[in-house]
Amino acid sequence: MNEDVEKFWKEWVKDLNDDVAYYKKLARERGELNVKLAHQLERMVVAPTKSDEELNALNKEEKSKWICTACSKSTYETEYDYLASRDLHLECALKEEMKNDPL
Repeated sequence: MNEDVEKFWKEWVKDLNDDVAYYKKLARERGELNVKLAHQLERMVVAPTKSDEELNALNKEEKSKWICTACSKSTYETEYDYLASRDLHLECALKEEMKNDPL
């Protein structure tokens, strides 16, 4: 590969990694669901440069943050439409609301 092209791609990947890290940090600070999206982007960009063991550790760490406070089950694989927040299933939130304020 041409040195200039190789240098360009290395810089591009570094910039992309920096962007992903920034948005991931920003999303965590705001407590937004975008953390999951940032994590998925990070896996796409960083995955080729990490070993399977490192990726598994990253996935395990990230998944441990996605636990429903009501039922203690994972919210990591749950579609956004079925989440009240990162750590609360919509179903659990509705059940809790119905307990506190029945029709």
